[in-house]
Amino acid sequence: MARFASFDEAVAVVQENDRVSVASLARALGVSSAAAFGLLARLLDEGHIEGAGEDGWHRVITIQARRRWDKNGSSSGTPSGRIAVLESENADLRHKLREVEERLTQRSSAPAAAPRMRATAAQQEDEMAHTRRRLRHLLARALHPDRAEGNVMERNIHTDLFKRLWPEIEAAISGKPSPDEEQA
Repeated sequence: MARFASFDEAVAVVQENDRVSVASLARALGVSSAAAFGLLARLLDEGHIEGAGEDGWHRVITIQARRRWDKNGSSSGTPSGRIAVLESENADLRHKLREVEERLTQRSSAPAAAPRMRATAAQQEDEMAHTRRRLRHLLARALHPDRAEGNVMERNIHTDLFKRLWPEIEAAISGKPSPDEEQA
């Protein structure tokens, strides 16, 4: 069975939203589309909402704008109602302008941040290069054949291992593919 909604319920729904359509009002009140359409027409006549946009949605007129209307509750068709609508639109446009100005301010500060980001990236790259040099130095000291101990046979094995591994160690430290990976 269809539910009958009061105009006051429709006003309450509209005041909770920024915009309203026939379908959204029908869902919120649990009424048919025809009933919601009738309520929207009355809301429009009494200045609670603007006319429908291209997308079918009605923007809600702010309470402050409705307070400016005369004591009789003039509709948007009267001069005082139209003034209230225009004042509401003006307030909305000023708000949007402030938002755009804030976004532009944020964007203009972004180029100033770019040199800092580049400097930080360069500093990190310098630190990585320093770490690679230290690692290379430590590995060379630990594995170089001149530091090998033991008999001649053990030193020859150490030298042979160093000659085979050192190109791969260099490639790994520099981030390049090893000689074996390049051949494959």
